[in-house]
Amino acid sequence: MQNKLSERAVRGLIHPIGLVMLIILVLNDTLLKPYFPSWLSGKLSDLALVYLLPFFILAVLGLLPRRMHGQWIKWLAFTTPFLFFGLGKTIPQINQVIYQAMQVILPFATHFVYDPSDALALFNLPLAFWVWQQTAQPSRSLQRSLQWRWVILPLTALLTLADAAAPQYGVSCLEARSDGTLLTTTEYYNAAFISQDGGTSWQPAGEEQGIEKECTMQYNDPGEVIDFDSGSGFLLRFTVGEMVQESRDGGVTWEQVLTLRQMSQAEQAYQQQQSTIEFVPGPLDMVTDPASGNVVIAMGHEGILLRKANAEWVWVTVGEYGPKAGLQEIGLGAAFSLLWIEWLMAVFAGIFLVSLYNLQLRRRWWRIVKVVLGLLGWFLVLLLSPAISDGYILPLIVVIAIPVAAFWALFCLVDDILSWVKQPTPAWRLTLPPAILAAVGQILIYSLWVMNLIKDYAGAFLLVVIVTLIFAISGTIWVRARRPMEDEKHEYPRMDK
Repeated sequence: MQNKLSERAVRGLIHPIGLVMLIILVLNDTLLKPYFPSWLSGKLSDLALVYLLPFFILAVLGLLPRRMHGQWIKWLAFTTPFLFFGLGKTIPQINQVIYQAMQVILPFATHFVYDPSDALALFNLPLAFWVWQQTAQPSRSLQRSLQWRWVILPLTALLTLADAAAPQYGVSCLEARSDGTLLTTTEYYNAAFISQDGGTSWQPAGEEQGIEKECTMQYNDPGEVIDFDSGSGFLLRFTVGEMVQESRDGGVTWEQVLTLRQMSQAEQAYQQQQSTIEFVPGPLDMVTDPASGNVVIAMGHEGILLRKANAEWVWVTVGEYGPKAGLQEIGLGAAFSLLWIEWLMAVFAGIFLVSLYNLQLRRRWWRIVKVVLGLLGWFLVLLLSPAISDGYILPLIVVIAIPVAAFWALFCLVDDILSWVKQPTPAWRLTLPPAILAAVGQILIYSLWVMNLIKDYAGAFLLVVIVTLIFAISGTIWVRARRPMEDEKHEYPRMDK
């Protein structure tokens, strides 16, 4: 009997070559790209994706009714990588169409860089097709491995989504050219901007313009000290996130010339969610413009910091990158964008607490398990720190954790309501006030973090857990104490067992 299409696809994913590709994708996205960025790390993910993408498409389309299976599925699966990495990486117009489609479909910021060299990954496509041919007659080990298909398929989907997250760091590389112009590029996207007035204004550069020097991403920690010799008789010293000092006697004495605004953790997290991966405080690169004598400093998402020859300091916007407004200035929209998962989980926590208070009215063991699983899942989702999670964790939370939590909360709520209908009692009203107060308390705690009244997200999370435990215990005691008084007014016959 002919093997099912989806089973053959899973065999391709769990084939030794497929497992190697999954490992490469994990190591590259979690280790090499963030900490050792290079040309090679930019290509390894593409090589793995070109192999994995056909099998994932085949596995998904193989779930269609058998009568719809045909050769078109196989050709679609193996031509899709060619569309993405062959045409999408080499033809700018197609690249933009694919990029815009990804922006609409995926629930987070994405990247799809125009880079003809990425088409080299297509050399992996014949290997994928060869493995596909081998899956027609699987070995016993591959046949036994089919039991893992419900793990491999979601894992492949999540890794593919995670790799689409856009590691955009803003203005990060500078070059002063011999013709008197300045060039800057944005990390990963390589969008170039040019200045012909010493860095005072910047315009998009043509595709033929590019920085010739090798740019390496520099990761700065708050408080780190970075020195720079301007070559014009003075030294600059940056204390990251705090201040800039200047010395005109070779570093013997220093004078503070500029105070840098320290972005709160919430503000950094907001910028991170706009561009994903992480917000890296500047300076990321510094050059002196020989024509004007200006010192030009790349400050990532905050644009350019310019020290003019007359010792004046100014901030300059480059494209979409420039000085960032505080969250209070942006308003409620920023708080919602940053905390919508936490606020939603607060509502779910209130529903789970209602079920907890309602346990004394319903004595089946599985109802206890239902509540325990709900509160445990709530805790695990928040433990992933949605508001400050990076571009690899956030898709997992949005695509998997939130739908599961919503389904479980709805299940708990419907089950509670049915219990109140089957066994009429006014006591259910007692469960609502403490549950609502607990949810409101969680929302307020996270809002205090956005307002920087609570400095650290971990501290806010700990407070949320403590408040929830307090309401879980005190609310249960309060409902149990008040229930007899409510039952005395209850005219319906009891059905307790």
